[in-house]
Amino acid sequence: MPLVWPPAATLTLIRQRRIEQPNFEWAANHDHANIWMRIALQILTTDNFFATPRQCQVKWQALRSGYDNINHIEANRTQGRNVRAPNRNAII
Repeated sequence: MPLVWPPAATLTLIRQRRIEQPNFEWAANHDHANIWMRIALQILTTDNFFATPRQCQVKWQALRSGYDNINHIEANRTQGRNVRAPNRNAII
């Protein structure tokens, strides 16, 4: 069963990921797990919502993917791309 993120926890994830951006840029890939751990702990502290570091990473990737997808739709740059409708799983 997928983890259902409350809106407040999602906003904390976005804020913390933005704060940690310089650390992601300079850290070696194997050190990214420590950064995701800090983000997960901040979400737990701020929102009393438990998500593992991996769940935070997956949620972040889904948010980024959805954002990029909407940008492609709005810019009409969909030719040659698999673009998903924002509110359903069908490829358009």
